[in-house]
Amino acid sequence: MKCEKCGEETHDGSKFCSGCGNALEAVPEAAILEPNEETEPVAQTDDLAEVQTDTPASSTEDAVEPVEAQAQVIEPDAVQTVAEPPNPANAPPAQPVYQPAQVATSVIAPPPPAMPPALLCGRCGKPFAPNEAFCSVCGTSATFAKPAVQKQSNTKALVLVLSIVFGVIIIALGIVLAIFLSTDSKYKKAVDYMNAGDYEQAYVLFDELGVYKDSEELKDYCSDAIDYNEAEILFARGDYAGAKKIYDRLYDFEDSFYKAKQCQKHLDYEEAKYYFDQEMWWEAYTLFKASDIDDSAEWAEKCIQTPPSNGIIVEGPAYSKGSCAIVIINDGHFDMYIKAYTADDDFYCTFYIKVGTRTTIYVPSGSYCFNMAYGENWFGADSMFGDEGYYDMVMFISDGKIETLVDAKSNIIWTLTLGTDSVLKPNGKRHTF
Repeated sequence: MKCEKCGEETHDGSKFCSGCGNALEAVPEAAILEPNEETEPVAQTDDLAEVQTDTPASSTEDAVEPVEAQAQVIEPDAVQTVAEPPNPANAPPAQPVYQPAQVATSVIAPPPPAMPPALLCGRCGKPFAPNEAFCSVCGTSATFAKPAVQKQSNTKALVLVLSIVFGVIIIALGIVLAIFLSTDSKYKKAVDYMNAGDYEQAYVLFDELGVYKDSEELKDYCSDAIDYNEAEILFARGDYAGAKKIYDRLYDFEDSFYKAKQCQKHLDYEEAKYYFDQEMWWEAYTLFKASDIDDSAEWAEKCIQTPPSNGIIVEGPAYSKGSCAIVIINDGHFDMYIKAYTADDDFYCTFYIKVGTRTTIYVPSGSYCFNMAYGENWFGADSMFGDEGYYDMVMFISDGKIETLVDAKSNIIWTLTLGTDSVLKPNGKRHTF
């Protein structure tokens, strides 16, 4: 099918001319395209152009198609020989016709603009064939065409981006794997240090590992182990106070609780020695008993003093010898230590009474009260029987009444018989005696 406007040959079924974009109607193939433009005269020059066409003479019944003439400039005197169609048989040869050369022009449709291959219509998307200036489906100009390779270009860009992303992921995975392998290697090295007892090196590595596996727990263990070793060094040097401070903090790490008790025993032993030198027998005795190390038991026995003889041990500020006699009989099971006070609660004196014996004191006339202490071991006048003794006020019955005061008078002898329980029952009243 040919375009009526420009004579462009189009594909069958096309709705628009691909050369000029004109809407197409059915045109018989035998129709001769009439040019739609008039030929403008060409100015003559001194040179003559010889025009030679390769188209043979054809029957008038065939369709005439426009051809593009090729012009050639020849010399002025030259003539152009026009080829005649071949003569039928037995016809005389044609004679050449000589005429001046002229520049021949033909009226033809302008050639379609050359289009790059694989272009798509910007309206309907139909691919443009080579040299199509308009879409044969919708008549849209090729000016609005879009490259068909755009999708391919986008695909290539997408592939490139995906390749880059994939490459980055691979590199990242490689880095992560390298870090993991490095981290795991560091972890194993730290464990080896810890098992070898090099807790300082292990602590540094576990600290660098952070939360990797159980690094935090193992770091804490190494920290405690370092402190424990320090406590062991202090203990060996005899710095029991410094060692105990660390053991107390570690508490249940290894045998820290037991080692803290050992330190305390050594500290008690040292303190007991101090009290022993100060003749604070009860205090030294209790610490030696608590220490339970070395020769502490022997030192504890040395703290028990020999009981004094019966009689006055300490004379108080209110003491003065009088003519009134007071007899105290120890009818109990333990030695007794008696402390006498005046009715005004002034300290008078103290005296000792061994079990099964009696003691007589002479006091000025007046009223007196007594405190009694008894026990098994004597630790001196200050500590008496220690906290192992029994301490209480002496009370007696006179004329059917419970009395605490003895009225001492001249020419009258007071006799007090004191007893004790058969089993010693410490009551912790030593400091109020």
